[in-house]
Amino acid sequence: MKTENLTEQKNEQVLDQQTNEQLNDQEDKNKTENENPEIITVQIKRPIEIDDGALLNEVKLDFTTMTGSQILKIDKELRKDGNSFNDLWNQAVVLKLASRASGIIEDDLEKLHAADFLEVAFQTRNFFILW
Repeated sequence: MKTENLTEQKNEQVLDQQTNEQLNDQEDKNKTENENPEIITVQIKRPIEIDDGALLNEVKLDFTTMTGSQILKIDKELRKDGNSFNDLWNQAVVLKLASRASGIIEDDLEKLHAADFLEVAFQTRNFFILW
């Protein structure tokens, strides 16, 4: 009985250590990316499978290469749909921006759980408001 308890405790310690190491690795990754304010990684709390079969468990918003030309194309697309880039509170505007920054198509971003979708939208909107 004592041996079983010791074995269980050791297994739990090993699992705790592995979990802590994974968390530390993730924190280091986030810390490195967070050094560049133009790259924002949003962890998805309810991962989804997207059309190509990949599991979407994070959205990396990389604004480092976004250009004025891309913004103008987004604005043109939005105007065709009756929207305008002037309104950063419009979710259609934010969705297009997040899609371009992440490289994930809009349809896949729309499949996110509401809380995850709003977090991606929030981070995208904040980037442009705070910039």
